Amino acid sequence: MATTDREPSEVTKWDPSLTEKVIGLIRPLIKGYHRAEVRGLDNVPGGGVLVVSNHAGGLFAMDFPVFATYFY
Repeated sequence: MATTDREPSEVTKWDPSLTEKVIGLIRPLIKGYHRAEVRGLDNVPGGGVLVVSNHAGGLFAMDFPVFATYFY
C-alpha cells in the first residue's frame, strides 16, 4: 500500500475551531461553578507530553475538563 492510500491520522482530523467552541462552552462552568485552580502549567514541556491524573471522580471525573480548559 502506498503512503498516499493511508487513512489520515487522528492528529490531522483534529478541528481547532470545534475545540475552541467546546472549550468556550465549558470554561464558564469550570471557572465559575467549580472554581477550579490549576498551577504549574509553565512546567509542561513543549512538544509531546503525556498527562496522567490520579483522581476517582465517580461517573463524571472533572480532571480532564479542568485541565483542558486551563491548558488550552
